[in-house]
Amino acid sequence: MFGHDWQPAQARIVDTHIKSTSGDGLAMTREFVADVQPVDGPVFRATIQEPDLATDFWPPDPGDVVKVLVDPKSQKVKFDKSDPKISYKAHKRAEQERFEAEAQALAAGEVVAPAVGTDAEAGPRAAGDIDFTEVLRSAVQARQQALDPAERLAKLQELKDKGLLSDAEFAQARQQIIESI
Repeated sequence: MFGHDWQPAQARIVDTHIKSTSGDGLAMTREFVADVQPVDGPVFRATIQEPDLATDFWPPDPGDVVKVLVDPKSQKVKFDKSDPKISYKAHKRAEQERFEAEAQALAAGEVVAPAVGTDAEAGPRAAGDIDFTEVLRSAVQARQQALDPAERLAKLQELKDKGLLSDAEFAQARQQIIESI
């Protein structure tokens, strides 16, 4: 926007809600409340609008810390689209990488005992039905536990550095690794 002196800052998302929806209800626009920390100056609370041209926008959740741009004079704030944490493309890439990692975790022909219970999307499962999500999650967890804790921490740091993990996710996973030692 013209007339603004945009400067980089960080914002912790406090809350979000749907501001409006399209006539057909398929598209929605969100509004975010965030505590903004400028490089120079005190933290202040601001409302941030979802970008108008949000073709590569992944809405952050409450608690997420994201990059923003702030005009210190008016205290207007907008999302910094260079932040991979709010990139739809980055989230899709991370989802694909996780899927591929889980697929590689199981050796060809490996059989895991089927899970019995319910699946929120598919409804009740009968004995003998396989919950592939749980099978893959268990295999990934077993593979990770076989890795040296230092290797696991390094991989975790790599994911955080790529912007694929929030600070909270990183801290939680790091704590789990440390507790497993």
